[in-house]
Amino acid sequence: MKLNKRTLAIATSLSLCSLGIGIGAASARDDQIIYQSGPIIPLEQIVRIVQSAYPNAQIEKIKLEREEERGLVYEIDLTNDRDIYINANTGQVFGTDED
Repeated sequence: MKLNKRTLAIATSLSLCSLGIGIGAASARDDQIIYQSGPIIPLEQIVRIVQSAYPNAQIEKIKLEREEERGLVYEIDLTNDRDIYINANTGQVFGTDED
């Protein structure tokens, strides 16, 4: 899977939109959730983690979600009908699902 600026820009937009954060649309609550969760792994690094684990798959969608037990989690949908879940604070892959 090749990382290019267009893919990264789309993935970043998707991540921010999944939290309800668009250009000029961030709320104080969104900022508070992110701040309270601590520093998160940059999206570029998350994409590299996915690429190394699944080099033949393409990323379809990336969402950044808040889960009760795990905090902020990247959910990455791949073209091979697999979803990967990565802790946004540590970069640890903690689960995969096949659709």
